[in-house]
Amino acid sequence: MKKYIYIGIAVVVLVAIAAIISLFASKGGSAAPPASDSGQVASQIHPPDTNGFPTDPTITLGTAKGSVIVNNFYKLAVEQEENTLVFKKTDQYLLSYDTTNSSFWIQVSGTPFDDARKAAEADFLQTLGLSQADACKLAVSVGVPYSPGNALDGQFFPLSFCAQ
Repeated sequence: MKKYIYIGIAVVVLVAIAAIISLFASKGGSAAPPASDSGQVASQIHPPDTNGFPTDPTITLGTAKGSVIVNNFYKLAVEQEENTLVFKKTDQYLLSYDTTNSSFWIQVSGTPFDDARKAAEADFLQTLGLSQADACKLAVSVGVPYSPGNALDGQFFPLSFCAQ
């Protein structure tokens, strides 16, 4: 009798594990973006779908260091890639927001890096209507886009005016 109970429990556990694996596999079921002729993965960038975006002039972002009120950057959206919203794009830098973890990314492509970074950070403050102190409460990373041979490739920096 005990033998049948153990077998029954084992079957239930296996079915539960299979169901969980199936559930997680179906959530990540989108195919990878196609590779280009150069072998790099093509980005799937779309115009922003503004349905569901906040419409108020300002947004309150909660952070571990306190709430921060920012200008509604969703209204400035120029493109959207899955959970990333690009709200400013110039030939020197790009400003974006990751909706999954409420973080900002300042991608600096201009040279020299320090000059382009200063311009990007100043525009970030002005676009969001932030003081330096409030900007330092946010999760912000500064870096360069993927560029082989660039000594700064793969490195991330905080905002230059924030204490480490």
